Amino acid sequence: MKNSRKIHSPKFKSKIALEALSHLKTIATLASKYELHPTQITKWKRHLEKRAEDLFEGERMIKKQKKEYEKQIDRFQQQIRKQEAETNWLKKKLDLSPGKKIKLIDPNHSNISIKRQSELLNIGRSTIYYKTK
Repeated sequence: MKNSRKIHSPKFKSKIALEALSHLKTIATLASKYELHPTQITKWKRHLEKRAEDLFEGERMIKKQKKEYEKQIDRFQQQIRKQEAETNWLKKKLDLSPGKKIKLIDPNHSNISIKRQSELLNIGRSTIYYKTK
């Protein structure tokens, strides 16, 4: 007969871990009382000991995470602005002959590099720098 695995709620785990931390009863006593393996109780106890500090860091952790998310949002917004600039630039440059495309390259463009402009126009970068004799 196969033993099915028991799934315990976080509330139950914290209750057992707190009892183990109180040292009023031994781990063996708690294990027999709640029909658990002593190793499991020890794991829950250690987990509670490691994570107890997090309970008191609440607002600091939230502020730290908020700053990280804001930085990430800023990076995404920069990326979106760059892609919008590239898209708008490219819309103006479509359906042209290769010679005319080369003339459209703007080496002084603030947001789009020459390499990226050549990629968007689907022309080789070397053709931009090539000078006829």
